Amino acid sequence: TPTQLIEVRERLDIDRQVLSSLGELRSNTNADRVAVYLFHNGKMSVNEIPFLFYSQTHETVRRGVSRDILLSQGMPLSTIAAWNERLIDNRCFIDHVEKIEDEVLASLMYDRGVQDVAVCPLATTRGMPFGFITVQWTSSQISEPSMVLQETRATAVTLALSLSRRTGSILNTQELVAETPTP
Repeated sequence: TPTQLIEVRERLDIDRQVLSSLGELRSNTNADRVAVYLFHNGKMSVNEIPFLFYSQTHETVRRGVSRDILLSQGMPLSTIAAWNERLIDNRCFIDHVEKIEDEVLASLMYDRGVQDVAVCPLATTRGMPFGFITVQWTSSQISEPSMVLQETRATAVTLALSLSRRTGSILNTQELVAETPTP
């Protein structure tokens, strides 16, 4: 129907905006991979306890860097346990993979060749995260961490506004906090 065609076009426009923003962030930060992940709950336990998941929805990579999107579908939230509290608190942060103590998260990053990663939540106006973005370095380490956090935070605002048309959520820009990275 014409209405469905309009909805498809609108979603494609949103996808183009998201990918453009990710590409710009990757270029500005000299990163190798930048991705958007959204939280979802598709299943419940026998006791009706929801299982929490996240899936990668968008990605841009530097030429020669492997794409990650197909490997990052329906991932249990427990795989990023070391990040969950910071995401819930709407904090942007940088992790150096060799310093990550959580073995599951460290292995996940190592398996994807990541050395350093910047992470920033996407949150609703009520401060509830509905996803996050990552900026990843595989062939080099992060340089200029303060600039990276500033760029990542600004992109999170742009992305949340674009994705709000898709998810009905809007970023709470006043709540974003940037952690000072440790060398």
